[in-house]
Amino acid sequence: MSPEEQVNGAVSYVQRHMGEDFTARQVADHSCLSYSRFLHVFAQHRQESFWQYVKRHRLEQAASLVRFSGYNAGEIGERCGYATRSSFSKAFYGHFNCTTRAFQSASFLPHEHQTMSVVHSLSEAASVEPVDLSAAEWIRLPDLMLYYFIPPRLSADEPAFMKSFGSWHARLQPWAIQGGSQFLRMVTGTLDSVPATPYLMLNTYFGVVVPRYDDFLNTLLNNSGSFLSRPLCGGKYLRLPLQHSCRSASPVCYEFVKQNCLSGNFKLRENQFFIALTGESECELYIPVTV
Repeated sequence: MSPEEQVNGAVSYVQRHMGEDFTARQVADHSCLSYSRFLHVFAQHRQESFWQYVKRHRLEQAASLVRFSGYNAGEIGERCGYATRSSFSKAFYGHFNCTTRAFQSASFLPHEHQTMSVVHSLSEAASVEPVDLSAAEWIRLPDLMLYYFIPPRLSADEPAFMKSFGSWHARLQPWAIQGGSQFLRMVTGTLDSVPATPYLMLNTYFGVVVPRYDDFLNTLLNNSGSFLSRPLCGGKYLRLPLQHSCRSASPVCYEFVKQNCLSGNFKLRENQFFIALTGESECELYIPVTV
């Protein structure tokens, strides 16, 4: 594996163990690197130390849940690796310089504003028209597995997933064909938090989601050696069909989630909503929700 792939493997490990205790040595072993080499390679490729990344990522994921879920601070802290509500609240205030309550009700979030300004400017759509909640369908999905890879980091001019969409689509197409009529979708999304993560630190991904009960397809994908993976919980989802390309869908999807969560129409059950690619100018947004 290249150093970049090893670092991405470490990022994937942190994603899967967000609410758990782990050591840098465990992650180094997972990345097939010595402890000292792992710390050096991670800092070199991410411009921050491993533990700086872990702390920042946990708090940014927590910030998204503070903003869009119905969980209380203690529940959010536990989901993001904090043993007590007080330790989480202290860390949150130290990072964001505000309480969770103030963050939840803030009318302006600088990182969200920066990210959406860039994404709007790069979108094919001239403007983002709000989508009514009635256009969405309440569904139940089985437990899923996400198999994904992380394109090169975002640049100041254009997100890598937009620039290289054709090559990622071609790479995933054979797996979509293998899925037949099963629930298998080519998907894209972010591993990070739009309300809280600086734009240039956002990690996008491309991948496929498959039901965990599909042993044959899961075995094929696991054995391919081509993907990182993480489980996604099944249950209640909101499915929103859109007549948009991948490039123009991102701002529409985020604004839909933001406006409906802040209005109380639904709340996120977890942060991992994703866009499924269904055609050249068609896609579907899948949102894990509570009502």
